[in-house]
Amino acid sequence: MSTAQPPTSSSICGFSDGCRLAAFPPRFDLVPRGDGAYVGALMQEFHDLLRATSRTFAVGIDSLPSPLREGVTLAYLVLRVSDYFEDSPTLSANRKRDALEAWAQLIEAPHGPVHADQLAVLREAVSDEDEGLPDRLAALKADEILQGLSRLPPQFLAPTREHTAATTRGMARWTLRGA
Repeated sequence: MSTAQPPTSSSICGFSDGCRLAAFPPRFDLVPRGDGAYVGALMQEFHDLLRATSRTFAVGIDSLPSPLREGVTLAYLVLRVSDYFEDSPTLSANRKRDALEAWAQLIEAPHGPVHADQLAVLREAVSDEDEGLPDRLAALKADEILQGLSRLPPQFLAPTREHTAATTRGMARWTLRGA
């Protein structure tokens, strides 16, 4: 009986036809995913967060091949953070707009340090009163989600940033209309 081995320098996902390390560089320790494939430890945390925030979408996303699975997981989590700020019953419309705009700016920020002032706006907007909301879990992990986002391959990073930031700004505009 054979046991799964960590991926070689030619493949991170176990598919013989691709998923080269160059496409999704391993920037974390690799751990078994359970189906013989390996995934970065931080990506495993994102997959766990995905399952905690949406069981339905997690099933479909988990079935995608790597590195698409990682890209879609992070895009989904970015939008779960946006959903929290848009849907929180405890935040005023202005506070929602401010948090969503700060989040959109952070999403668009180039690789590098997270802007502490914008992250502070997000942290202050996460309410203890919303403790039971699944999206709150993602909002509490916003800085880690940004770190994961910055590690996506360029072909995933640019469109993910562009579309999730635009969607988040649309949410910010919508919150003011509903006020």
